[in-house]
Amino acid sequence: MSVKGFIKKVTKTIEGMGALLKIFKEIRAFFQVKLCLISSLFIAIVFAFIAIYYDPVVYAGMFNNILGKVILFSIIGLAFVRDFYYGCIVSLFVAILYFVAGEIIKGKEGFKGGVATGSWSKKTLDDFKTYNAKVHPDTQFNLQILQEQASDEEVEEYVKTGYWPWTDVTKKMYVEQAERLQMIRINPVIQLNEAMQLYNEKAAQQLLSWNTKEGNFIINGGLAAYDPLVNDDSPQDEYQPKNIIKCVQDKNGISKMQKKSFHGYNYFNGYKNTKTEDVLDEDIPKEMPGFEFVKGPCNPCGPLENPPEYNCPFTLNIRGKNKGNYRGGDNNFSGKKISPIWEQLWGLKEPNEEEARQFVEKMYDTSDPKNKGFYYGLATGI
Repeated sequence: MSVKGFIKKVTKTIEGMGALLKIFKEIRAFFQVKLCLISSLFIAIVFAFIAIYYDPVVYAGMFNNILGKVILFSIIGLAFVRDFYYGCIVSLFVAILYFVAGEIIKGKEGFKGGVATGSWSKKTLDDFKTYNAKVHPDTQFNLQILQEQASDEEVEEYVKTGYWPWTDVTKKMYVEQAERLQMIRINPVIQLNEAMQLYNEKAAQQLLSWNTKEGNFIINGGLAAYDPLVNDDSPQDEYQPKNIIKCVQDKNGISKMQKKSFHGYNYFNGYKNTKTEDVLDEDIPKEMPGFEFVKGPCNPCGPLENPPEYNCPFTLNIRGKNKGNYRGGDNNFSGKKISPIWEQLWGLKEPNEEEARQFVEKMYDTSDPKNKGFYYGLATGI
């Protein structure tokens, strides 16, 4: 390269740096002149964040409502009319508010997942968010699971009436179980109405199933058969820790049955010596007294999957000589009788819809004072 060419290249570089410095000076001068406006915008966006955080309806009104969008675009347009740079800053602040505040609201309200992969339409999703932000602001929802449980039509009725649509069969089972399990006597119809405001039918059925001997066994497990060879000849004593068999999830998230055996105590630290091992499906009846498969060996832990798998019916005998092996306590469906909700979920027995319809009809009928105490106010015992 010649000296002349080198000097020319250096001159262009200096000119470029000069242009860059000129740009920086312009930006600095702009911020000095517009400092008051920028400070006002910053304070406004902070207050907007606070308002949106405490009342998500504000966010929905600003960005999901046509009128809100018109107002925002009008503000941005007026800002550009007044000053180009001012309009750019206002647009930047609105963009920050839209994306950042939106993520904060999703995390705060529990609206996570399900937007891209769910089955609801965008309108249904927006209606559900807006409704619950107003009516149930302190309740969190997992939309990914919720969209697997409820249809657009169910959500539409929920938003319209305030109650999830339940069949009479589910209503009957819920009221009967509420009356049977509650420690404090409350009108079960009131409990039913409150539950229908929060839980869709599939979620309600899942809750009903967990409050049975079968559900408690799946969640909490049971006491495995005592084997002195496995327990190092430790005496079977009432105060000795018992071997436990229960459903767990492996590292891949698959639910399966495991057994934890007790092997005495550590002489140095006093901790329990335990051993955990997987249990084959066909060996579960041997390990868990009172447990029997209805249709043959299968994985009873399927209801813990997402979505739940109801394809492994079984019976639990929690009374008689095997009493005490069940860790979840007792209920009215003791012996080998399968709880009604599990008969329905496993497809073993078709529910009596006519009987359920009559039950619900009489339950809400307050015209007959004689029946009011039994059907409408089951908890009163009148």
